[in-house]
Amino acid sequence: MKQKNENLLLTEGVTKGLLSLGIPVVASLLLQTSFNIVDAIWIGRLGDAALAAISTASFVLWSVFALAEMVAIGVTAMIARFVGAGDQRQAAQVAGQGIWLGLLVSIGISAGGMTSVAYIFSFMRTASDVTQHGISYLAVLFWGMPSLILFFVLNAIYRGNGDTKTPMKLLTMAVLINGVLDPFLIFGWGPFPQLGVAGAAFATVIARFIGVAVGVRILLRRENWLVWRTSKKWIDLSMMRRILRIGIPASLAGLVVCVVYIFLTRVTTKFGTAAVAALGAGHKVQSITYMIGVGMSVAVTTMVGQNLGAKQVERAARTAWVGCGIIALANGCMAAIYLTLSPYIIRIFISNPQVIRIGSNYLKINAIAEIFMGIESIFDGAFAGAGDTLPPALISVPLTVARYPLAYFFAVVLWNNVNGVWTAIALTGFVRGVLIMYWFSRGKWKEREV
Repeated sequence: MKQKNENLLLTEGVTKGLLSLGIPVVASLLLQTSFNIVDAIWIGRLGDAALAAISTASFVLWSVFALAEMVAIGVTAMIARFVGAGDQRQAAQVAGQGIWLGLLVSIGISAGGMTSVAYIFSFMRTASDVTQHGISYLAVLFWGMPSLILFFVLNAIYRGNGDTKTPMKLLTMAVLINGVLDPFLIFGWGPFPQLGVAGAAFATVIARFIGVAVGVRILLRRENWLVWRTSKKWIDLSMMRRILRIGIPASLAGLVVCVVYIFLTRVTTKFGTAAVAALGAGHKVQSITYMIGVGMSVAVTTMVGQNLGAKQVERAARTAWVGCGIIALANGCMAAIYLTLSPYIIRIFISNPQVIRIGSNYLKINAIAEIFMGIESIFDGAFAGAGDTLPPALISVPLTVARYPLAYFFAVVLWNNVNGVWTAIALTGFVRGVLIMYWFSRGKWKEREV
């Protein structure tokens, strides 16, 4: 059933449309970053080993969230295309199948993670106290994985429909709950048990579960999104395959990034626990610019998908280039901050002078590359909106894999300095941004069907 299309994302100015979508998404993702930052601030009071533990654990969680993107990216792209075409029934069908698929994926991740977490830390060769903290932290998160993954899928449903404010409200609520629960569960305030790093994980799971429950309730109150419940097929394998066909290449690229960071951690551990803690602190700060890029990328995905659904191909292309300009300006400002204020920023997380020095170098070396990493995110989103996620994967995967040998060569063979790891990250990020911009300009994505 098609409905008359009165969608402002198809008619208003491209810049205005991107900002109206993107600003709430960026705010949401910065709130997401605050999840990790709040955890890091509280856990940093437990010492370097505890901070290093959640830093290394975060690379494992990236892998998990990359698998979640396998569902989320496909859901957003398909819903955006159907909404742009005015076919609300098909969009709602995608939403329903995305929820079922997300639940299945989360159960598989939970089972696999619970049995492999000890082996992962053993592979990274972290110190025994770091490993002990890390295992207790991840065990809780894997147990609560369905709430984490379904939170991703719900956000994808709302955003594909052009609603970026509801996910922001849900995440704000979850962040507040997490921030309140953290000190009580980590340090055992009041009647609560002292759980250490595991307490931060419990706070995250509880906050996400409440967010999912509220998000589903809001979704079920929207009549247009209930049509999937009237389908003869509660489980539509054909629709799931279409979601995965779009999502898998993008998910693979994200998964490779996560796995490579685990290898990079192995190189970093050669320079001591302070270097590992600096990698985690620097990466948490860098995630701010990353989230700005991803937030605008989501806006680009939605607008490109909806405009292609409405047969407005050139407007879809213009959306991506405008987004590129916005992110270059935003990340350029952040790069200037990293170059001038990096020691003060790292000091927020930890007072160890050695960690501050190493983490400051991380931010300075990666500062300019942040602009091109943001550009890569924008065109990732544009390709996703078109349902053509293979080209970004073909660029990202080999260059990301190259980070490990480059890091080993620069850091261990050439300089005997952990700055070699930071240099490998910056160099490959720059090249990826340039190549994806060129590939998008060729225009083959305009012919893709979902």
